[in-house]
Amino acid sequence: MLILLFASCSGSSSSSNKQSTVSNLSNRVFVTNTFSGLLQIVDAQKDVRSTFTIQMGGSPTLLYVSQDLSTVLGFDSKNNTIDVVDTPTEQRLASISTGGFTDSFLSTNDGKTGYVAVRNALIDNTIPGVIEVLDLRTNRVITSWIPIPNVRYLAANHAVTKLLAFSDTSDDAYLIDPTTAIAGSNPAPTKLNVPLGTFSRPVAAYFSADDTKAYILSCGPECGGTQARVTEWTIATGATRSVNVDAARVATLQDTTLWVTGSPNGAGGIIQKVDIGAMTATPSVAIGPGTHTTIKSDGAKLWVGAQNCGSLGCLSIYDPSSGNVKIDTQPVGLTRGLVTSIITVPHRDVMYVIEGGELRIYGIATSDLTPLQIDIVGSAYAAVAGSN
Repeated sequence: MLILLFASCSGSSSSSNKQSTVSNLSNRVFVTNTFSGLLQIVDAQKDVRSTFTIQMGGSPTLLYVSQDLSTVLGFDSKNNTIDVVDTPTEQRLASISTGGFTDSFLSTNDGKTGYVAVRNALIDNTIPGVIEVLDLRTNRVITSWIPIPNVRYLAANHAVTKLLAFSDTSDDAYLIDPTTAIAGSNPAPTKLNVPLGTFSRPVAAYFSADDTKAYILSCGPECGGTQARVTEWTIATGATRSVNVDAARVATLQDTTLWVTGSPNGAGGIIQKVDIGAMTATPSVAIGPGTHTTIKSDGAKLWVGAQNCGSLGCLSIYDPSSGNVKIDTQPVGLTRGLVTSIITVPHRDVMYVIEGGELRIYGIATSDLTPLQIDIVGSAYAAVAGSN
């Protein structure tokens, strides 16, 4: 645990990695390479690795791209820093110390302000857990802190005017107004006032298209709780509706359907359909096991990635229309390794999946590897699309 001193949390501008030119790719994907410390730029139109790279920290892992695509944030797990990348110039602008590990961070839609959940950070020797508010563009420093005990997970509405925060050791959920944090204050979070027992280890939230409601996942037994469920929380009134599910670690919201996935009681894996209008759930379907950390839709099928999945395959592809599940594509007993990232590629009928440190390209129609694959020299971890 570290004591965060405001004076020590300054950003350091990077001048050694400036490039005289940029890739000018019309369809590009940024990929972290934990081995080389680089952010690699992939030509996603041709499925080839370009010669352009951006020097990051010692071991860049997770990535987040702002909605306007102007800013990419990368976490350096070796130095516990957030690297700030300007996508138009393809340069790293700064490296901002977080004072601890994070696996949940995001930014405003314009890429000017960042929010980072640091579970073990301390302020004034109080209970650990802080959301750090980062000035990403002007001074490139931490401007304020929002203390929440053991905070680990963040979720934002589409406008990023509401933040929900969750611990991995509590049944509480917190609401933050980020506009007050932007002003430079240290706003007090508001604990959601819901009936006792509503949440059981909440870990994630997904907002309705109009940002009036949030659908909060209770992880339940998989995360040390009692019952996995989905809870609809109406922001204006605080009213709730809930439906129990078999597991709930990560989800994706499509119109009135929430697809939920997880590991019941920490074993196996399932995917389950929740009708958020009626707040009902259909019987779950078995998928690959493990800790499910990512889910993406290609419009017809659901692609689910897991870690800690053993030898049974970490990538599951579920087709709701047929009910078929494809787990990995290797022979039984073999796997391509843990899945750390899945993204759709704009204007393409392919999915980019990072498995076992390799960037693999799957055809959406076939769910199979395409003939042309990209060799990332080192170890890939996360990918984000950098073009519309």
